[in-house]
Amino acid sequence: MNTAAEEAAFLLAAVRQAVARSSIRAVSRQTGISHGGVSNLVAAKASRLNGATVRKLREWYLREWAGGHDSLTPEVATYLIEQVLAAIQPGVRKAAALELVHAVERIYDSHRAPRPAWLGSVRKQFRGESE
Repeated sequence: MNTAAEEAAFLLAAVRQAVARSSIRAVSRQTGISHGGVSNLVAAKASRLNGATVRKLREWYLREWAGGHDSLTPEVATYLIEQVLAAIQPGVRKAAALELVHAVERIYDSHRAPRPAWLGSVRKQFRGESE
């Protein structure tokens, strides 16, 4: 997820999944976006998301994930790593992400714990390899 458009698509998919699990009204309350705004997002009526909407969706998604409401898939792990490293300059962020992934791999290895299934996919993604 290297672009704003990719982040927006990721967040929109998360909103649609959340609405499918609950309701537009519930997601509206959780995100701080109006009922009509969430309805437009779900119906794909919004062609572009403004900065305030992306910020609200990002904050909502991270709260939801931290609360255990979403599973850790390669896409979610990649998004979380990018958020953790957001303060790192874009030109070196990919290298920093690889450092973080390698550190997580070393932690699992040092504790003789099986690596999570998503870890290899995330490493390949930050290396620019295809699955």
